[in-house]
Amino acid sequence: MAATSPTPSTLSSFLEMANSISELHQAHAVMLKTGLFRDPFAASRLLTKATVLPISSPETLSYALSVFTHIEEPNSYIYNTIIRAYSTSPFPQLALIIFLKMFNSVNKVFPDKYTFTFIVKACATMENAKQGEQVHGLVTKIGLEEDVYIYNTLVHMYAKCGCFGISRGMIDGLIEDDVIAWNALLSVYAERGLFELARELFDEMPVKNVESWNFLVSGNHGYLDDALKTFNELIADGIKPNEVTFVSVLSTCSQGGLLSEGRRMFELMINEYRIQPTLVHYGCMVDLLGRFGLLEEAEELVSKLPVKEAPAIWESLLSASRSHNDVELAERIATKLLEVDPRDSAGYVQLSNVLASMGRWDDVREVRRKMRSEGITKEPGCSMIEVDGVVHEFLAGEGIIL
Repeated sequence: MAATSPTPSTLSSFLEMANSISELHQAHAVMLKTGLFRDPFAASRLLTKATVLPISSPETLSYALSVFTHIEEPNSYIYNTIIRAYSTSPFPQLALIIFLKMFNSVNKVFPDKYTFTFIVKACATMENAKQGEQVHGLVTKIGLEEDVYIYNTLVHMYAKCGCFGISRGMIDGLIEDDVIAWNALLSVYAERGLFELARELFDEMPVKNVESWNFLVSGNHGYLDDALKTFNELIADGIKPNEVTFVSVLSTCSQGGLLSEGRRMFELMINEYRIQPTLVHYGCMVDLLGRFGLLEEAEELVSKLPVKEAPAIWESLLSASRSHNDVELAERIATKLLEVDPRDSAGYVQLSNVLASMGRWDDVREVRRKMRSEGITKEPGCSMIEVDGVVHEFLAGEGIIL
């Protein structure tokens, strides 16, 4: 951000590369200084990036809300962006509060089909059927009930709220078979471990796709043999598994301690189906290998992953190394994590714990001294509540931040 007078396009390029809230603060400061924040396009780009940062947390959501509240005349895109962010967050009630603000806005910004899709998702996240029914009534009144995205989201919302009969009734009321609607109900059955209901629904489905099979596989996590049997059924049915399928299978193997089967599935994914492993796949394998103390194999597996791009994977390996008393590996990984982000308190805490487990108390004191000298403190827990339309953020050990 060296340019003194950035344009919306140059700012957009910078925001595209931003990967931390500190970088967004930097861009925000420049926008305020130059007056660019008053440009709706520039403000919307900043808000959008704040809601899709790789690391989502109460802090980033709180910052996104702050950006939104300072936009003078938000348009429907801006409203939808912040509503979407909160709809599936730990604070979905804020999506409804912002929706009401939009509905009663002075400049008459009317909700569209995307707005209602996100609001229905918020009701599903809260598992609030009463609120969902009110939104459904508003959707019908406005004439958007036939919109396929809203309809399918309503099917999912009622299922999430435990209103399985209503959800199934909506599916049966469809003139044309819609696999997405069927999957919406199937996904909830799978999520709640209702395997028998999931299997019964799956067998009734007039149309299926790979997502349908994925939900069925994932719903079998408590039944290891059934999960692998379902995977074999998928193959026999001529369906090509995708990366999500293998996440479910590898997760099952990890949870069940199926070492040889997990190795076989990982190799099958790469060599047979040419699927490039994602961080989630690597995470499952590291967890599985870590359970058996195969730390060298796990380290070799993730050695090609840059620590900066996969800190969670390396932290998982660190945890496994500590559990199996491999202090040398633990110290090596903790040091790597600290090198990536010297300002991250987690790296210091992890290193301190490793050194303490080795009885190296002088080194422990040195790590903590360095934290104090650098002004680094362990991040407190955070929670947020809404009272009378005002959002209050609570930090452990501190007062209320308005």
